[in-house]
Amino acid sequence: MIKRHICIALLFAGLTAPATAQQFRTGNDLWPQCIGDRAAVNRYAAGAFDAIIFAQTNLGEGQKSRLCVPNGIVVTQVSDMLCNHLRDTPEERHYSAAATLWVVMRDEWECPAE
Repeated sequence: MIKRHICIALLFAGLTAPATAQQFRTGNDLWPQCIGDRAAVNRYAAGAFDAIIFAQTNLGEGQKSRLCVPNGIVVTQVSDMLCNHLRDTPEERHYSAAATLWVVMRDEWECPAE
């Protein structure tokens, strides 16, 4: 149980902190690919999407996922959402790309309160 709490804390601490040269990719890293190499963004978005869904489903101590992702979503839709956000909010590109994707997904697909 303690191990699970530590994993959750480490995952979300890394996702919410601004990225530095020593950390994972930022929006600044992905933005040039949004306008040039969308296949690379698709690969990144697919992996980050899977990680976010896995973390919510398996590390949430039995709680329901906070995201209600519609059926039929394809990776190009997720990468479009990510690139659109990076285009529209250049002041946020220094944040972790994974954290940015989480925000985009939460804003679009957060489950209604029960």
